[in-house]
Amino acid sequence: MYNPLSHPQVAHKLMLSLGHDEYVTQGGDWGYRVTRGTAHVYGHEYCKAWHTNLSRAFPPSLTSHPLLF
Repeated sequence: MYNPLSHPQVAHKLMLSLGHDEYVTQGGDWGYRVTRGTAHVYGHEYCKAWHTNLSRAFPPSLTSHPLLF
């Protein structure tokens, strides 16, 4: 059964089966979730860098950034 955490695991297993002990990831749109998840789970040892082109920006709030509000 698919869940959001299974995609990074599948991508990681694929890279290892292809003989890559270290790799970098890139993702945008849906690939953002895979790239971020892979870097989060495997970044300490296997995923050496990650790049995304889908930034998650939130508007400033009065409590978090009062000067920008």
